[in-house]
Amino acid sequence: MNPSGNWRLMIHGRLPASLNMAIDEALFRLCADGSGGIFPVIRFYQWERPTLSFGSSQQYTKAVDLEYCKKAGYDVVRRPTGGRAVLHDREITYCVVARVGEELGNSIQETYRLISEGIIEGFRNLGINANTYGKEGAEKGDKLTYLPCFASSTKFEIAFNGKKVVGSAQRRNNLAFLQHGSILLDFDSAEMLKAIGARLESTADPEDYMTSVSEVLGRSAGFEEVVPKIVSGFEKRFGVSLKKMDLTEREAAVTCFFNDAKYSSQEWNLCK
Repeated sequence: MNPSGNWRLMIHGRLPASLNMAIDEALFRLCADGSGGIFPVIRFYQWERPTLSFGSSQQYTKAVDLEYCKKAGYDVVRRPTGGRAVLHDREITYCVVARVGEELGNSIQETYRLISEGIIEGFRNLGINANTYGKEGAEKGDKLTYLPCFASSTKFEIAFNGKKVVGSAQRRNNLAFLQHGSILLDFDSAEMLKAIGARLESTADPEDYMTSVSEVLGRSAGFEEVVPKIVSGFEKRFGVSLKKMDLTEREAAVTCFFNDAKYSSQEWNLCK
């Protein structure tokens, strides 16, 4: 619970893939447990190395070209959230964890909408007038799970001129939720497709349905510039203060458990 009107902010920079996922799952589990900590938590981070993350329910053989990722030096990790594969490189990844039914809604769609409104307010601080009406990159009936996360747009995801600029995924139970999102600063569409094993000659060009902050602005934009703007956007939209606070001792201990037991193990990441 958070009676003070303050939300917790974490800015972690570049961390190993396994540690990033372990932190996010630890926050989610402890938020659902209700035994302590200040929630909501908003965390912004990047990745120690370019990383291909794929959804919790995806079969890695259909979501990842493991041989190509190894050759390219990319880490591969399974997310605790759903959705499709994402190549994390020139981007900001965000994580929001909160109790269900409090500040950020009672349903999946309501949570998507509210979080998107905070990010859109942050984009306005950058001079970007984004909205939540993205163009479909893949038909709704398309079952080709090798397509990247940004190939499909769901309601309340963020787009600019019909092209998706933020991709998000969720995990929730009746007590808490965890939402991940990838805010593109720039991207290499060919590398994205190679990392997921898509056939370049028979796949829609990602540049047809996605864009980046740098492309929209017409100049390079980095983590240090964009994150404070997004933070201010959340504060304005929700009338709260985001206070920088790192992991508690208990959160750090649970993070270590998930890092060792799950996300640092290739056997676990590739278990389906």
